[in-house]
Amino acid sequence: MKTVIVSQQDANIRLDRWFKRYYENLTHGELQKMLREKNIKLNAKKARADLRIAEGDEITFPESLKKLETIENQQKISLKDTQWLQNTVIYKDRDLIAINKPSGLPVQGGKNISRHLDAMLDALSFGFGRPKLVHRLDRNTSGVLILARSAQSASWLTEAFRSREIHKTYLAVVKGSFKQKKDKIDLPLIKIWEKNSEKVIVDKKNGLNAITKYEVLSSSNEASLLKLMPDTGRTHQLRVHCQSVGHPIFGDEKYGGPKAPKLLLHAWKIEIPKGNNEYLKISAPLPEYMLQTIQKFALEGEYK
Repeated sequence: MKTVIVSQQDANIRLDRWFKRYYENLTHGELQKMLREKNIKLNAKKARADLRIAEGDEITFPESLKKLETIENQQKISLKDTQWLQNTVIYKDRDLIAINKPSGLPVQGGKNISRHLDAMLDALSFGFGRPKLVHRLDRNTSGVLILARSAQSASWLTEAFRSREIHKTYLAVVKGSFKQKKDKIDLPLIKIWEKNSEKVIVDKKNGLNAITKYEVLSSSNEASLLKLMPDTGRTHQLRVHCQSVGHPIFGDEKYGGPKAPKLLLHAWKIEIPKGNNEYLKISAPLPEYMLQTIQKFALEGEYK
């Protein structure tokens, strides 16, 4: 038999959810059978699927379940990737970790994606157990990404993102100059399939509500440095909104942006409510290739 001690990050979840998290290939029926036959015990006692577990609890189950572990749980992270990912950490406390996600790193796996953040999260345990994703950034968007360090913090962070209590600010280098230095883009968006790939377009009749506030920090004839504050969180919202008003983001080939080394869209700052009208404010330094483009077009502004 194998015994696992419940970590802080898994505290207060149901026993069946714990097994789903770490043994996703174990069916509900198989789990119930093992519980009935007392092959799974919690703190050496008969267990039920709906029991909530606490940090330090002992879960005992057959060694044979190893073959049903999640792929992420089985995957070994190289020392090189561990050190590389740990170097992206820009903030951590008991509740959360913030990293400066590099452009090109997918947050989760998918078709033809074998290397992604979700598969490497054990590198960021720092003795707390595996952190949890609570929101996403596009593969080619860089910047602040928040990870929860426990089930409790995952719950309130997820809800805070959903209810828009967490404020996000992005920086983007876009084509051309703006007449209005501060405004909002209010254009509904909808997903479509085009040439075997997903794309987002403006659709005023059938689209979902999407609002982006912007402020021009600096402009030249060729480019502008924008501060973008999304009020909603639609897929590709910032990219499509910029394109739709005639100012696509540099490096955004999908939506008509001028050529650049990478997508010049960066999740710059995030503000997380901590109670008593106080916010935890975290910012991520801009990548070098974005700074070089800003300097190339002689754009200025408070972005450091």
